[in-house]
Amino acid sequence: MTAIAADAATLRFLQQLSPFDSMGRTYLRQLGEHVTVEEVAKGTLLFKRGKSLPSLYYLLNGSVELVNAQFNSETVEAGDERSRRALNEVTPTTVSARALEPLRVLLVDAAFLDLAMAWSESASSDEAGEAKPESSDALDGFNLEDAHVEVSEEFHDWMSGLLASPLFQKIPPANISQAISRFEAVEVTPGQSIVREGEAGDFFYVIDKGRALVRNIAGTLQLTLKPGQFFGEEALVAESPRNATVTMLTEGILMRLSKADFSELMHEPVQKRITARELGALGGELKIVDVRMPFEFRICHVPESVNIPLSAVRRKLADLPAGTRYVITDDGGCRSRLAAWLFCQAGLDASLLVGAERLYLEQA
Repeated sequence: MTAIAADAATLRFLQQLSPFDSMGRTYLRQLGEHVTVEEVAKGTLLFKRGKSLPSLYYLLNGSVELVNAQFNSETVEAGDERSRRALNEVTPTTVSARALEPLRVLLVDAAFLDLAMAWSESASSDEAGEAKPESSDALDGFNLEDAHVEVSEEFHDWMSGLLASPLFQKIPPANISQAISRFEAVEVTPGQSIVREGEAGDFFYVIDKGRALVRNIAGTLQLTLKPGQFFGEEALVAESPRNATVTMLTEGILMRLSKADFSELMHEPVQKRITARELGALGGELKIVDVRMPFEFRICHVPESVNIPLSAVRRKLADLPAGTRYVITDDGGCRSRLAAWLFCQAGLDASLLVGAERLYLEQA
């Protein structure tokens, strides 16, 4: 197979494929740097069944044969409906793929696509076509006022606002004490940018004094943050780029915690993980949640799971009963990790199901 650079026409073609047809141009431009085209000779084995591949394969022209574990075969031709989806749409792969003629395939970096989808979905409404609520302004694509503590006049210091969050009731007291001791104070001035849209996350912030403005490039977001409110944690949890810019409106003081300290003291203690065997032993009210996009859910999913796309998680949290234990399938990658964090942030009992793909592969 011979690799060549993807040209502008190829990237335009990408917009016709799934899931790229649901992504904004900003994310597609970022993704373009992680796409290559490979020329493949007739008879070449593109990939084998049972493999975890670093790239997703999309057919640009020609035809391929897909063969599953039962040796049933399916022919996919460029331009048909099946070719809009990745040939290896399930990981690990459930089929082997062989070129039936000379062809070209589009290879998309799977890890970067995972990040791009989390970034894109966090800023969008779900596929059900529901109207976007007026209160959906958000940092990293989520409603800060719904997500975090309602700041009132009684919060005279940053710790009061922070500790009033339901999330902190799940963090061991010793961790909270260590975390507070590791926060550092930073003096800021009016007009100073604290985080910038598109950049990697490096700190978790709490406003001690002053006010800040949250906005995005698209102009769909404008939210003012006040003392006691915090921001920046979603990008750290999902390891995705910032989805908004935060700029100081006044002089003030921010308390910040490094990504490493945030992960050690605040994220990991909250992020519970369970295996498939442990899942089978759980009793009581239980709901398995898949936060991938609906088309991904339709292709394959864990039995008895329900689909709540990441883009819809924030506004649905308030309607979920608190007495239920929620298990988030990990097949959404960083989207799953972020969703599990958001469930915990809302005060719900949530765990991350490790190895979810093995359950629906057994089902196939």
